[in-house]
Amino acid sequence: MFEYDKILKSLLNPNLNKQQLAKLIGTQSTQFTSERTKLKNNYSDEDLISAYTSFYFPTNALKLEFLVEHLSEQMKAEISKTHILDIGTGPGTYAFAASELFSGALSFTGVDESKLMIDQANKLNDEYFQNSKIGFSQTLPNVDDEPRTLIFGNSINEMGMPAAFKIIKRYNPKFIICIEPGTKDVFKDLLALRKKLLLIDYKIQYPCMGQGTCPLEGIDDWCHQSIKTSLDFELESLSQVAKLDRKVMPATIHFYALEHVEDKAGQARIIRLKKNVKHAFLWDVCDENNKSVTLEVPKKLFKKKVVKQLEEISSGISVRYTIDKELENSTVRVKTIEVEGIE
Repeated sequence: MFEYDKILKSLLNPNLNKQQLAKLIGTQSTQFTSERTKLKNNYSDEDLISAYTSFYFPTNALKLEFLVEHLSEQMKAEISKTHILDIGTGPGTYAFAASELFSGALSFTGVDESKLMIDQANKLNDEYFQNSKIGFSQTLPNVDDEPRTLIFGNSINEMGMPAAFKIIKRYNPKFIICIEPGTKDVFKDLLALRKKLLLIDYKIQYPCMGQGTCPLEGIDDWCHQSIKTSLDFELESLSQVAKLDRKVMPATIHFYALEHVEDKAGQARIIRLKKNVKHAFLWDVCDENNKSVTLEVPKKLFKKKVVKQLEEISSGISVRYTIDKELENSTVRVKTIEVEGIE
């Protein structure tokens, strides 16, 4: 989505080499996972901010691009009529991504409590994007009559669901985008937020096909997306030195619209690429009735070229299918199937 060499030139410290960046990224990765009490250390100096920006900024942005690929043209047009507010923007990750994906939007604002993150976002805009419609701040903007889209990008994970819901109530946005880590704990938070939003006239557009109770509620499981990507050569090289894979990115992505729901009759969403065995793919899907089922998809239904394409799909895409036979353990063998993005 972005020109990677221009990102590297616009870091707060553009003089860090690949090995230095990789070492700092390794420290940050540990803090994001096993040492979360030290999380704020990630934002403590220019070198750490630069390392974060070199690695997480261009890859996290791809998660918003993934979501937008699954929205209708009408929905994208409606979002483009709003002011897009990125909460917990970091170095401007989703503010900049949204400016590329919804270029006609009224304006873009990124908010982050870290001054160094805001400094980095401003430097990226001054030296690379040069977009006068984008602004950054450490404080939330005043409430006004502008229609808004709120983006929570890895921020509910840090602020907690109640704080995020308070911000939503403050702005009453037309659209809400949540892009959070693909973990079980985060899914529980977003499931709690989903319940609250459905009670105040929001409709979930993605990933759920229906507005009913999530079939994973109350059980030891979770729904998330595994996004498969291709990276710029230099970015992939950095990921290899840092020993962190960003070619497959787990994420928990939810998208809501106020009092609007699109017809998804006959569709189901792949929530887990369960197995790839010799004769078939096994995919867990959730349908329009919020019912979870495992599909056995025989490979003999497809040409070899299509089978290879199906081996590379991401979870989170939609399918339409007809049933050939009901098997054991809530599994059905499909007779025909259409997979989003595969012809």
